[in-house]
Amino acid sequence: MTIFIVDESGQGDYKTIGAALQAAKLGDTIRVLNGVYRERVNIGVPKIVLEAADGHTPEIDGGWNGKTVESGFAAQVQVQAPGVLVRGLTIRNCPGRGLGVTADNVTVRGCRIDNTYQGALYVGPGTKDDKSEESDGPAVRGILVEGCIMSRMSQSWVTETRPKGVNGGINFHTVEDGEFRNNFASDGWGEIFNLGRGSKRVRVVGNIFHSGNHVLGYLNRCQECEFIGNILFHVPDAAYRNKDGEWSAGIVIGDERGRAVKNFPFSRGNIIRGNVVVNTGVLLHVRNNTKDEGGYDTQLLDTEIAYNTLVGGPSTRGGIIIQPNMRGRKHAGSVFRDNVIDCSAAPNGTDIGTFSDGVGVKFERNAWSTRPPQTMQSKDDLYGVFLTNPAAAITRARESVESRIDLNDYRPRPNSVLAATNIGALAATELTEPPVEPPPIDPPVEPPLPDTAALVGLTDSALASLALAKHGIADAEEKLRQLMSLLGEEAV
Repeated sequence: MTIFIVDESGQGDYKTIGAALQAAKLGDTIRVLNGVYRERVNIGVPKIVLEAADGHTPEIDGGWNGKTVESGFAAQVQVQAPGVLVRGLTIRNCPGRGLGVTADNVTVRGCRIDNTYQGALYVGPGTKDDKSEESDGPAVRGILVEGCIMSRMSQSWVTETRPKGVNGGINFHTVEDGEFRNNFASDGWGEIFNLGRGSKRVRVVGNIFHSGNHVLGYLNRCQECEFIGNILFHVPDAAYRNKDGEWSAGIVIGDERGRAVKNFPFSRGNIIRGNVVVNTGVLLHVRNNTKDEGGYDTQLLDTEIAYNTLVGGPSTRGGIIIQPNMRGRKHAGSVFRDNVIDCSAAPNGTDIGTFSDGVGVKFERNAWSTRPPQTMQSKDDLYGVFLTNPAAAITRARESVESRIDLNDYRPRPNSVLAATNIGALAATELTEPPVEPPPIDPPVEPPLPDTAALVGLTDSALASLALAKHGIADAEEKLRQLMSLLGEEAV
């Protein structure tokens, strides 16, 4: 194995990453020193390690200046060979996508992707050309993405005069046995995270998704996948409202119809457990309609939705919406249990639940702030406002990924009936001190990019413990506040 040093100043083995990759062979390591590398990187040699050198934060810059481009979906960094590790790099200002992975057994760890014309990350089969969004080729297997930050995704929606569509910020399409864990993603104009189109046994665990124009967490034609221990919320930024003035949903299960997806199997056997959803347009939505192209044909089949805490806020227009399938495939074998649904802080008139036909989904022991329709009730339900401060404001200082959310606000009050149960994602706890907020920045200048090495260490210890204790998010509030503080002080 050979270790190559890349240094733009000419003091290493090579001045560009591309030159080092041309020389590299199977199993070699390329370490990149500080600098701005204005190149498109294509990794075509198996088992290469491409990483930031210790103590260095190199940037791969695509040079996109925020104007409309016609470059299609080409990624600034493309991984086409199996067994590759990409670690600690910053990828920014991309005229297409940020990072593309089209090979098996690839790991992406501790990277930062910021300001992309298309999505930040695509994982799935390769495309016929750079103008194609994705293909329906064989599944990509064994992918791990962890400890990364992704922001300002899919900016085509705002740079084009008449946008026709928008690419998802993070796409896992036709991926098998993969994992996306302990990442932070915000400020996207497509779905923040899109899991679908034939993906199987993918785990989405312990991530933070916030503030986007489309759905925050989207499941579409995927099977036996797990969406567990994630935190999803909106900072109520009016820029992300849709044309009807509404904010996007938190978690959506929606099997799309149309020519692009007709050959992918329908969803089944998925698990949505232990997530916290706050202040989204709809908290959880199962979508169905009669449209053909662009419509939905969703059946909840052997699906578990359990131990989640779903809290409405000023951006919320609906709580739990489960629409019946309109094409003869009735929901079956599914359960909605041990969830907390609180819409006490949502606008007056917000429906806490809609499930019109009451078929195929069993409701068991949920805690509701008000009574839902009879089709969503069970004999063991709890009714009342049991959370500590469901109306707590979620704020953002300046136009950045910085946000201030304290999970203690959404825990059961210590002496409430709910506190004695294991319903919801969060256990009751005494508040011993106020949440730590990032210090104000004066004068308001653009802060530097985060120290991804420090972030990875923090997410490994903090967000991993947030993923699951028994079934929900563990008691790691102080570490979460440290993470949010780090992001707030250092992220753009």
